[in-house]
Amino acid sequence: MTQEETQSTSSLLRGNRRFQQFWIAETLVAYGSQITFVVLPLVAVLILNATPMQLGLLTALERASFPILGLLAGAWLDRMNLRATLALTDLARAVLVLIVPVAYWTGWLSFPLLLVISLLLGLMYVLFEIAYISVIPHLVDSIDDLPKANASLQASSATAGILGPGAAGMLLAVLSAPVVLLFTTASFLVSTFLLLVGVQRDAEAEDRKRSRDPILASIRIGWHRVWRNRTLRGIAQMAGIHLFCYAAFQTLIILYLVNVLDLGGFYAALFFGAMGAGFLLGSIICGRLNRALGIGRAMLLGTIGADLAAIAITVVPQPTVFRGPLVVALAVLMGIGWQVCTLNSVSLRQALTPLSLQARVNSVIRVISWSAAPLGGLVGGFAAGQWGVRTTLMLTAIAMLGAVIPILMSPLVSISVLPRQPELAE
Repeated sequence: MTQEETQSTSSLLRGNRRFQQFWIAETLVAYGSQITFVVLPLVAVLILNATPMQLGLLTALERASFPILGLLAGAWLDRMNLRATLALTDLARAVLVLIVPVAYWTGWLSFPLLLVISLLLGLMYVLFEIAYISVIPHLVDSIDDLPKANASLQASSATAGILGPGAAGMLLAVLSAPVVLLFTTASFLVSTFLLLVGVQRDAEAEDRKRSRDPILASIRIGWHRVWRNRTLRGIAQMAGIHLFCYAAFQTLIILYLVNVLDLGGFYAALFFGAMGAGFLLGSIICGRLNRALGIGRAMLLGTIGADLAAIAITVVPQPTVFRGPLVVALAVLMGIGWQVCTLNSVSLRQALTPLSLQARVNSVIRVISWSAAPLGGLVGGFAAGQWGVRTTLMLTAIAMLGAVIPILMSPLVSISVLPRQPELAE
């Protein structure tokens, strides 16, 4: 970062106590979530002897809530105090995760119980994810602070993505899987406390008029806001195309690395760690790219760069001695590019949306992207069975370049700075 950027971000973190408490709380949650992501399936495998089909069901239930309940959650959250809602979701997740070790110690742990816990954790994740993105504009002093706030939060999330699984592994080396989940419970409880301490009774009521429209009317207003605003519509289309293709790519990449390139499990794990490092680097350099190129062109460059890196991975020749390090380096570039694009798209939709519509607009875009992801995974798996892993992965990576089209066909590419009047921005 430049000295000016570092000072600006430091000022945001030091001078804005509400954001500072939120940032610390969500950093703790990011680490706790990473531990849960690793440990909960291990509980199913090591203790309950779950089959691959049961593991797939466990994962699917946790993600099924978004396309089913996302729009309702967005309409409901625009009526609520978002920070208090985040605190309650963290408290609920702490209780749900705590049930696992308690059930293990009392002899009540079973796979159906894990399925119920996974489903409820998925519901809490829907509420958390929409409220998390929607509350940030309430915590910053000006629209100019949005990119810095999002970059700080995403840097913490990326760091948790890199270090969290390793921390889980070290804990699992000395403790049983259910006991390790107590650390997740602790992180959620501390986050709950920090968020509740930061709640100001009328802070959000002063910021906005909360929605009192009927639920269905509220959902319709959110859809109209996204589809009638060319920039928001472009962001939604870009997210849908990208996540559809990336889900197919992610479904096949481990098979490609292990079976096609013969790299083994070490490089398969290192690939995702390298992408996490790229996310962190993308968070750091995003502000500098925005100032040099403008927000829209930085998004375009990030998307093209990431997708070209993905295509390059699919053409790495198997006999190459340095194929492992080459794949890792390309994974870093993918992470950098996608993080630059993601950070700017999030900041733009926050800036383009009135405070009273934040949750509804964010829920619409999330539902589009999270509905596209499972379809992409299914299509990728089916196509690989017909055409082979390398060919399908290459076609998927090429298709990811389609995410560039909404950037070029909408006002996105011409945006240099964040707009300051969301009610008028069309």
